[in-house]
Amino acid sequence: MCKHVVRRSGFISLLDDENELFSESAGRAILTVTPKSLDSVSAALEAHDVAFAAIGTVGGGALSITVGDSQLTLSLEAIERSLTTLSESMIA
Repeated sequence: MCKHVVRRSGFISLLDDENELFSESAGRAILTVTPKSLDSVSAALEAHDVAFAAIGTVGGGALSITVGDSQLTLSLEAIERSLTTLSESMIA
């Protein structure tokens, strides 16, 4: 499992990959930018002392999450079926 040192609001914390990816703390946001604008967005975040990390890419026909040496890949069809099943079970 990989560890990350992250500076947030004047303190340093040590986070593992799972916490970095799935944490629900109020200070997190996911931002999607085009490859062309990545440098300028990164520079703006750094200029305002905002901690950030590139955690993946967007596009294609599957959701793929890599944490350390482990990878989970789900087709968009499988995700859609799961959401449909979940929605139907919540309504029933």
